[in-house]
Amino acid sequence: AIPSAAPSSLPSDSPTLEPTDDPTTSPTSAPTPCGDSSTFTFEMINYPDEERDCAWITSNPDRVEFRQKKYCGNDDVAAACQFACELCPGQTPFPTKAPTKSPTVSP
Repeated sequence: AIPSAAPSSLPSDSPTLEPTDDPTTSPTSAPTPCGDSSTFTFEMINYPDEERDCAWITSNPDRVEFRQKKYCGNDDVAAACQFACELCPGQTPFPTKAPTKSPTVSP
């Protein structure tokens, strides 16, 4: 078969005989690092005159789970406090306040 002068609007019936050009270059933007904002603060739900930062969510091991459930459902908090809200890919969960009877994640 002789190649046409211009590309056709339909795919060919068979694969090409020669390899195509090299693949495109790698993605242009690096992955966004996952972590907590050092400047973001949010109002406490029951005390709107008081503000806390991302580090507060995990500052008390006995309250981490409670604070995550209470504040990480807020889109702004979740976006700014990805690490504290355990939203980073592959992140190891924060320790629980008491040992569990069985592992929470299989090895």
